[in-house]
Amino acid sequence: RKIMRGLLLLVSVGVAFSIPVSPQREGYAPPPSPDVPGHKGCRVGASKFPEGELIKSPRPHELMDTTTLPKEFSWANVNGTNYLTVLRNQHIPTYCGSCWAMATTSTLSDRIKIMRKAAHPEILLAPQVLINCGGGG
Repeated sequence: RKIMRGLLLLVSVGVAFSIPVSPQREGYAPPPSPDVPGHKGCRVGASKFPEGELIKSPRPHELMDTTTLPKEFSWANVNGTNYLTVLRNQHIPTYCGSCWAMATTSTLSDRIKIMRKAAHPEILLAPQVLINCGGGG
């Protein structure tokens, strides 16, 4: 559980993500069918700050001369080297609510490949491990 919580913290600020439904959690009730009108799944909305954000230090774009940055950049082509891992499609054969695990492991796999300078073998973290660790999603 500590690993899952730590990974969710990487993506939980200012974004929306899904939380797996688990029969092991207190108050579990089977989710309504996606075919039912008004079904919203288990999507958590984006963070909102009613009084505005509290900024205590300069933000990165305030600390540098942004005119020196390239007009465009892609990790898919850095001097002819692709630093991104393979694309995954979690929607085959159906939507299952695992998007949070797919996004987390894909993002971390990309960061590992960048850190290793695209060295072989490519490391692909398994979303299933997060789902199993979280009570079966």
